[in-house]
Amino acid sequence: MTILDLSTLTTQQLKDIAWQLRGTPAVEPIYRELGSRPKSIVIAPEDPQWPEKVNQILTEGSPS
Repeated sequence: MTILDLSTLTTQQLKDIAWQLRGTPAVEPIYRELGSRPKSIVIAPEDPQWPEKVNQILTEGSPS
């Protein structure tokens, strides 16, 4: 078993790993690490659906 310090990874690296591990118990520590980091908005604030899209990105790891 490999032990990885998730705090050393970038947010993008964590999102990539989370996407590959989605639906498995192994993704839970990654979600916790992502949840502990400051949020960055990657969707234009003028987008009328930005709150829904931000929530989707945070819960699913990918925009629609």
